[in-house]
Amino acid sequence: MQAVAHVTIEKTAKKFKLQSLLSGLLIIVSFILIANGGKSQTYAGVGVLTFLVGATWYIVNRIRIWWNHS
Repeated sequence: MQAVAHVTIEKTAKKFKLQSLLSGLLIIVSFILIANGGKSQTYAGVGVLTFLVGATWYIVNRIRIWWNHS
């Protein structure tokens, strides 16, 4: 006789999924800006700032997902 495994499924609200997607896209854009930074210091500076904003947004969103899980 096999033991039955219980699986917990947590529902993540669509607003949190959208926030994760957008923050991830912002991080990708920041890497593109940083990669083009050799051509212009402005690109590198904006890329670093964009990365910090995107990473902070992603971390805060992950905390919100954890806090509001059902």
